[in-house]
Amino acid sequence: MKYKIALSFLGIAFVLVSCGDLPIDNQIDNRNSSQDTAKQIIGYTSSDVECEQLLSSADIYRRNGSYQDCVNTYNMSISEGCGERYAIQIYQWMGRSYIELSRLDSANYIFKQGLKYLKDDENLYEVAAWNAGMLGNFDEQIYFLDQWLALDETNVEVLEEMSTAYHDRGLYKEQIVILNQWLKLQPANKKANGEKKNAYSMLGEDEFLVDKERWEIEP
Repeated sequence: MKYKIALSFLGIAFVLVSCGDLPIDNQIDNRNSSQDTAKQIIGYTSSDVECEQLLSSADIYRRNGSYQDCVNTYNMSISEGCGERYAIQIYQWMGRSYIELSRLDSANYIFKQGLKYLKDDENLYEVAAWNAGMLGNFDEQIYFLDQWLALDETNVEVLEEMSTAYHDRGLYKEQIVILNQWLKLQPANKKANGEKKNAYSMLGEDEFLVDKERWEIEP
């Protein structure tokens, strides 16, 4: 009996020594290979803990002004399957970090990706519209503003931004349409009335017509 126990002990010791002799890199490669196989078999996605750890790190980088490390970490989180589940925490701030890096094209791409998951996110539409304007992409700027306005047609902030966008492009007829929407909500708004007078003037129309319309609405 003692002899059998001794042989078993020697066998276990041999296995342990043999494994210990493997180079560290080989041990890591073997472990990673096993993990990769497991991921493929079970359809692996990162756990909430892993996602939250990555997003916490990204947030720290962003607050410290380490924007490249920030976007790198957000990219890791997306690669690990966190993109859809944690869209609110990722896409707006990842895009803003790209803006800080003066990579507006990358920010534009990220905002679009985020809006696939966050169709009702007003903050994301706002920054996406601003970024598109900075890129000089007028069509996308108006698209984002229009989608944002669709969430709440009484949002004066969006109407003001749309008015400015049309004005800057010299599209005064289109601007007047937006200003009329704005003035339905706020008939006495001095800025809206002033912008409408200016648009009329640029189109060669009589500015007095704006005052007349206002008087007819509020005699």
